[in-house]
Amino acid sequence: PMHISEKQKHLDIFHTLINCDCGVSFEQLQMLNHKKFDCSLRWLFCRFCSSKFTAKDIAQHEKLCGSRTTPCNICAARVVMAEMEFHISAFHPEEALIQNLNSQKNTSDITDLMEIDNLNQSEKVKDDNNSNNSNNSNNSNNNSNNSDHSNNDSQISELTSSGSRIISTISSTQID
Repeated sequence: PMHISEKQKHLDIFHTLINCDCGVSFEQLQMLNHKKFDCSLRWLFCRFCSSKFTAKDIAQHEKLCGSRTTPCNICAARVVMAEMEFHISAFHPEEALIQNLNSQKNTSDITDLMEIDNLNQSEKVKDDNNSNNSNNSNNSNNNSNNSDHSNNDSQISELTSSGSRIISTISSTQID
């Protein structure tokens, strides 16, 4: 049971309608979600030129921006920007595989860094209570994370060399 004064405060904070600049109204929690994912006035970046546009304008801009041609970084052929990803996967499959692996590695590294930061934050809290225990825990966490990075690097090397062998095999196979 909530006290009457607390209930009114709760209603005022969480259930009062808030007007968005785009013209719709939501309660506070719904508004946060709306502004992040649905609002036509939220800012998005063009996937081709990285310029900033509102969500209502991005599709029109990307249609125009993506129709420009640019040289492929691998073979220098002029390619429509919107088709570059297809061009690389179709004409440079080995490079596409390496780019994909590097992208996965970078995502993994970012996730690892976030986990390390979360561990460090929790260790700071523990440190306030007992500094000796948190120092020992920090060392074991760091050793574990270093081991994870080594494993990720060796997995990427294995996948890259496996991908090269597969691509070489496909390239050397003749179709009747």
